[in-house]
Amino acid sequence: MMEKVRNSIFKFFLCTTIFAFSSNFLSAQNQSANIRKFIKGNISDKTEAVKSAGTEDGESLCEMGLNFVIESFTSLGEDAELNELAVASVLALPRAPYTDDKKNEQVADKLFLIFNSSSDESVKIAVLSRLEYYSYGDNLTKAVGLINSFLKNASPLDKNFKSIIEPALVTLSKIGNFESLAIIFDAYVENRWADFTPQVENALLILSSNSIENTLKIIYGSNISNISKYFELVKNSDKILKNFQSEIAENVLFKVSNNTENLPEDFDSVENLRISALQVIAENKWARASASVAANFKLAKQNYDQKKLSESQFIAVIKYTAALSSSEVVQALSDCLADFNRSTEKNSVPAEPVMLALISSLGELGDKTAFDNLLYVSYLNYPTDVVEASKKALALLKW
Repeated sequence: MMEKVRNSIFKFFLCTTIFAFSSNFLSAQNQSANIRKFIKGNISDKTEAVKSAGTEDGESLCEMGLNFVIESFTSLGEDAELNELAVASVLALPRAPYTDDKKNEQVADKLFLIFNSSSDESVKIAVLSRLEYYSYGDNLTKAVGLINSFLKNASPLDKNFKSIIEPALVTLSKIGNFESLAIIFDAYVENRWADFTPQVENALLILSSNSIENTLKIIYGSNISNISKYFELVKNSDKILKNFQSEIAENVLFKVSNNTENLPEDFDSVENLRISALQVIAENKWARASASVAANFKLAKQNYDQKKLSESQFIAVIKYTAALSSSEVVQALSDCLADFNRSTEKNSVPAEPVMLALISSLGELGDKTAFDNLLYVSYLNYPTDVVEASKKALALLKW
């Protein structure tokens, strides 16, 4: 009985060993067949060999294909068959870097050469699909520069441009730098790539949120019209974090409020941008901007007095300013009420809607700093509704 068991076990291991040997032998045969086909065949054969490569010979054939393409481009120039081999060889690269940094560097250099050597759209798209995985350090700078240069110099009228721009934008949104952001920003505000507006917007938003420093450089170097268009994109996007959105709004408000000498004659566009930035700050309760908001309110009050700001615009400024409960904001609003009280003493009564907005805002803030100015309203020749509003606001103050 034991002898039969031993014989069965021996036969099992013998069969297993033979099967494993046979599998490895067949795999080696297939591997060598692919490589032989690549070495001995024409360009179409080489392409087929790369495409049909397995896990065992895939890396070798990929490298052979890349090298052959580069050498052929250099010696012969490009043609349709060579471009097809280039696409197959590039797409054979894994969507992940190798563990060997030197090898990654070599692959990246080959991708750069192929991108620059071929005008074929399929080749460039294939390179763009792999470039991000092998580009970091010095290679990252080269890769980003390569795509930046393409976007700057390519003509939108070029038939190949339309198929390449989207993958170029996708790749830049992952690895782009300040120059990338500037190129895409300019294209967006100028509507240069109108057929690809969603893709441009998406790349612009991703690159912006990746670097607040780069974004602020763009804002402070741009005119009001371009900032307005960009800010509306940021403001209305659900892909942007509230903190980033608020920081952009704070800096837009600061730029508009502190560069009055360089503002355009179209004053309404400036004020609309200012109010839009205030709205974001208010809705997000961005307390860090309290000082800027208070300073902006004083400027808005001056503009209102000079009739550069409409009643509705100034009321919006009051409400958005009051959304930030800070000592600077309360003081600014209270000072405004004191100034209106002085005007009323001289029989120059401010518009009732403005007074009601200001008084109700001070009541909602509830800061006792406004007590004297609110109380004084009842002693002046204001309309009944304004006086009643001041009494309600006084009752809301916290002591």
